[in-house]
Amino acid sequence: MFAFLAEHRRVSFPPEAFADMYAPVNGRPSMPPGLLATVVVLQALHGLSDEEAVTELRFDLRWKAGYGLGLDDRGFDPALLTYFRRRPVRSAEWAS
Repeated sequence: MFAFLAEHRRVSFPPEAFADMYAPVNGRPSMPPGLLATVVVLQALHGLSDEEAVTELRFDLRWKAGYGLGLDDRGFDPALLTYFRRRPVRSAEWAS
């Protein structure tokens, strides 16, 4: 799964799929939504909490590869996953 996500992440989670989840007047999201979606997929596959998923992202090289991070990348705050999961509920693109 890690290799698949590393190779197909941008095709599986294209930016336009998340376009209406982020208002252009509020600026760009701090983390690209496609990258957050990748973490949510790995999180669900491994049955991890938000904090556990971000810890894996910070320290497991397989997660970094699937997510497209460099070795020195520290990831993000786990609360960002909670906010990300709420957005599709309000999205017209994801409601269909």
